[in-house]
Amino acid sequence: MLRNLLCLMVLLFRICDPDSSSFYSLKNVNVERILILLVLSFSCYVVKAQATAESLLNELPPIPENLCIASTDAMDNFEKGIRAVEVKIENIQLQEKSKREKAEEEIGFNQSIFQNPAAEARLTAIGADIEKCRIKLNDAYGKYIEEKIAVQEKIGLGFHQRSYDLSQEYWEAKQNGGNTQHIQDKIIAFVQFRCDTLSQIQRRNIETAHDLLLNQWEIYEKMNAMQDESSRIMFTGYPHSTQNGGFLLDGIKLYIEELRKAFEWNPANVVMDELGVGSQ
Repeated sequence: MLRNLLCLMVLLFRICDPDSSSFYSLKNVNVERILILLVLSFSCYVVKAQATAESLLNELPPIPENLCIASTDAMDNFEKGIRAVEVKIENIQLQEKSKREKAEEEIGFNQSIFQNPAAEARLTAIGADIEKCRIKLNDAYGKYIEEKIAVQEKIGLGFHQRSYDLSQEYWEAKQNGGNTQHIQDKIIAFVQFRCDTLSQIQRRNIETAHDLLLNQWEIYEKMNAMQDESSRIMFTGYPHSTQNGGFLLDGIKLYIEELRKAFEWNPANVVMDELGVGSQ
């Protein structure tokens, strides 16, 4: 796409430059059409980052309808779906890192920046703007985490106490030679009830994380654009744009961390030993 864009630009410059050996009469060339093609090519190149990131986000599996009755196979497939997207993101970021480092090595740092007050000032401004965006993102995500923990602690405290009580009841019966089956049945019922309650909260947390990502999407894109601008200033002729990686995919990875916790309270993920209860 970038090569096609550059070719169109060169063609347009030659058409409009009467000193060029490839100069053609404007009567023979539809300059307006070329300009339209140039704009369309550039537009496609610019939106590729957003389209790629959106497609990756859409490839992630949806939150299952019931988080407490899913089978082990269903949970495994859910994790595989998440991991497949995660691997794509990791590969994209590694490829872009490699391209960026290679370009920077071949071009070399633009030493003239230090004799160009305007360029130096712009770099400083970009750095400050990126930091402001980063702080804004961190504050929003930190608030989300704080609210999530506060709710979980408030509700989870009662479940923790109930878990402890059942564990004590089980061991007292076992030490006294009593039948512990009915206690294990109570533990299984408790684990199911806990999942029914906490998984509703878990679902809301994941949905909130998803909404947070979408609300911050433009901020991530702005940070990517500023990062590219700083690269073009520091490395004259820098040919790459952060099409797929950078800050935006880091934001998707944060959402993936939350999505992965969907089955955290599923009874299949809770063994008796977790509650201090061993087999008879």
